[in-house]
Amino acid sequence: MRGNKAGDATHPNQRWVYVRGAELAVREEGPEDPCPLLWGHCLLGDMGQDDDANLLRWKELTQQTRVVRYDARGHGESQHCHDPIDFHFSALTEDLLGLTDALDIDEFVAGGVSMGCAVALHTAVHSPERVKALVLMAPPTAWDTRPRQAKLYRYAAQAVRLIGFFPLQFVGSLSLPGGYDSPAGHLVHSMVRHAHDQDRRSGVAAFRGLGESDLPDPSLLSKLEQPTLILAWTGDPGHPVSTAEELVELIPNSELHVVSKMNETSDWTQKVAEFVAKHK
Repeated sequence: MRGNKAGDATHPNQRWVYVRGAELAVREEGPEDPCPLLWGHCLLGDMGQDDDANLLRWKELTQQTRVVRYDARGHGESQHCHDPIDFHFSALTEDLLGLTDALDIDEFVAGGVSMGCAVALHTAVHSPERVKALVLMAPPTAWDTRPRQAKLYRYAAQAVRLIGFFPLQFVGSLSLPGGYDSPAGHLVHSMVRHAHDQDRRSGVAAFRGLGESDLPDPSLLSKLEQPTLILAWTGDPGHPVSTAEELVELIPNSELHVVSKMNETSDWTQKVAEFVAKHK
């Protein structure tokens, strides 16, 4: 069963691609290019939520490079999924690689925000010969900071199972990390606005599956050779700067940009466009 976002017209560049037993909603935009940017959204997000958050200006970016975005299984307009195992980072990595196979994409730049960032990293470790470069926005909790986040995900799964998304929407609307002027605030606020679009059972499975997942082992990340652009922000315990700092220490050919205010992200779109053009 596909997701259903009532009242939303399907995007003109959107189609569905069958990957590992599920139909994924996919958008391809931008000039013809055999090596596109593959972008993944955050937990409980989707392409519409990514548009709403406006951390990257997609219309501007797709004028400069080919971008392939998709709703992860159990999110947005992609097929519902109720098994936590299918939300482990390793399984979501299989989805990304399956999608590229279905679209006849041999090499690509892997990128994403939060959950999408984690999947990009797992993809680079799993299939380094296919990933030309990495764009990592808001790296999530990892390693030492992951157990606490996993506990929060288990509580969230229980709350959504019993009551639905309302508690998360209510708490999120009251407590924007760093305030609405922060990138984290924009991300949370957009998630709050789009949470009603999500399937409850898929949301429960997603929280449980991600709570059982972590970033790749540091020893594996230290072997990555891909140029890596890391974009992070302060004041967000779910996406601590400490993870970004550890990544820039681990990945040899990486650079880190940290901001605190939303207006400081104004050059991120051009940074990403130039980075992709240079390294694809």
